[in-house]
Amino acid sequence: MHTYIFMKIMAFYYKPLSTIFLMSNNLFVLCLILMTSSSDAAKTTSYTLDLIHRDSPSSPFYDPSRTRLQRQAGSFLRSIARSSSNLLSAPVSPFSGEYVTKFRIGTPAVEVLAIVDTHSDLTWTQCVPCRNNDYKIIECYKQKTPIFNPRNSKTYRNLTCGSDQCALLDDASPGLLPACNQEQQPCSYYVFYKEEAVDESRSGGDIALETFTFVDGDNIDSVKVVFGCGHDNMGGFVEKASGVLGLGRGSVSLVNQLASGGGGGGARYFSYCLTTSESDRSDSDASSRIRFGSTAIVGPGPKVGSTPLRNGPGGTVRNFYSVTLEGISVGNQRLEYSSSPKIVKRIGNIVIDSSTAMTVLPSSFYDRLESVLVKAIVNGTAKRVPDPRKTNGLCFGQVATVNYPAITAHFQGVDLVLSNENSFLEVGVGVVCSTFLRGVSDEPSVAIFGNMHQRNILIGFDLDNHKVDFLPTDCAKPQ
Repeated sequence: MHTYIFMKIMAFYYKPLSTIFLMSNNLFVLCLILMTSSSDAAKTTSYTLDLIHRDSPSSPFYDPSRTRLQRQAGSFLRSIARSSSNLLSAPVSPFSGEYVTKFRIGTPAVEVLAIVDTHSDLTWTQCVPCRNNDYKIIECYKQKTPIFNPRNSKTYRNLTCGSDQCALLDDASPGLLPACNQEQQPCSYYVFYKEEAVDESRSGGDIALETFTFVDGDNIDSVKVVFGCGHDNMGGFVEKASGVLGLGRGSVSLVNQLASGGGGGGARYFSYCLTTSESDRSDSDASSRIRFGSTAIVGPGPKVGSTPLRNGPGGTVRNFYSVTLEGISVGNQRLEYSSSPKIVKRIGNIVIDSSTAMTVLPSSFYDRLESVLVKAIVNGTAKRVPDPRKTNGLCFGQVATVNYPAITAHFQGVDLVLSNENSFLEVGVGVVCSTFLRGVSDEPSVAIFGNMHQRNILIGFDLDNHKVDFLPTDCAKPQ
């Protein structure tokens, strides 16, 4: 019996009891940050960052002793771990994510490496000094690079509970626990990650305003950002990452802050283009990119398709990028995702997530899809074989003779043709497995549209017009 790590997470922020804002008011508060942004930021219309796959040779997570097949097996296992968490109650641990990015904070600037997470709103990084608990134990996880020291920065400023910026936490994902009773108290946060491998993982500290610097070739742009300066960080974190870059839909998300801070041209929009199999391209300079602001907008054009952004089941997953999947076709045979199309169009039933490699589907729908795939693929020579990843997935031997069918994902308003390269992956010598995974339950909250099926598609997230744009693209070419 293979043992997996299943994670349950609870998160909350300390913030003022007396300051309760609706979403519209929070967007107004965001505009106030414009006054604190640098003059250079006001001239900028977008920012660009490299997205570094954790298995890429340019990633600090890269282990040259691991084979390509071992790295791919790791992606499968991380997908299972992430999909085991119920999105209706909390996002999963960002440290199981697939992409990292580099940027600089403070003056003088210090480089940090952060896990990119579209499930989180708050951006945080480890900070010194580390707090001591009652047993005088230093409460920071081991970090290979220098930990950010706010005392050395000329532009760092702690925020109070009564500040407008602290109010941005009011709609942060996934939940809130008001704790400030006085406006002049420090604005603080805590995020807890409950994992089976450790007793508890957490990050806590001060909410602060600091200069973030983004470098894209010769372009160097700075902007003021509200972030978490973590003085109390322990548990199952990885020493090669400094913290988390939060790209959720909440007001404190970097997406909203860059738009209102003058750097995004006022557009609450970001897009990314994921290259194919970065972990296999050690001789390639191609990298995935993520852009923010008006120049990140995808289209318009005849090849651009769009689907509405929705709340998740129960309306509780408003900070995730939930959309409506209506069905999946294998060849000419279409499988409806829900037996009630009217209900399915009102809410999202699948989350677009760059941090999960595989596409995870509710168990009953996955079983129907697998049955159709088996009939379409198995012929006189190809045969189904046991899953070498021990995940009970759909795998085939004698791959040279496999006849792959066309697979199309039917989202509300747009049909995405999923390439064979992204839908079937070699996981062992002569063995190919599907990149669809069976969810741990039949609940729609387990459904994730993973990054393997997003590769070579320019995907734009439009928070102003509540939609996601898709444009098939060779992401290895300059955008």
